[in-house]
Amino acid sequence: MSSDIHITGWGSVSPAGWSVAELYEAVEKKVPLPMTTECRSEGAMKRNFRKAPALGVVPDYMKHARLRRSAPATRFAIHAAVEALGPEKFALAKSGALKLGVIFCTM
Repeated sequence: MSSDIHITGWGSVSPAGWSVAELYEAVEKKVPLPMTTECRSEGAMKRNFRKAPALGVVPDYMKHARLRRSAPATRFAIHAAVEALGPEKFALAKSGALKLGVIFCTM
């Protein structure tokens, strides 16, 4: 059994968009991202939020019943993981031909 760890890619969902390329472009061009101020309940402090934009075309894997009913953070994590894998490795993992683990980081 191998104990090697291989990082094969990375993915991102951010206020800049649903891909690493969009995040990289926003950072490189120093694009100010939209911010909203919200108060979650009466008497609570106002807080600033930067929200991820709506996903344009919904990929087939996001149409699974469990993902449709999941929290946005879960959908963001799944999309970033699929982007990190790429289409070939995602197809292998989906078929069971590739065993893998995913490390997820959020902030």
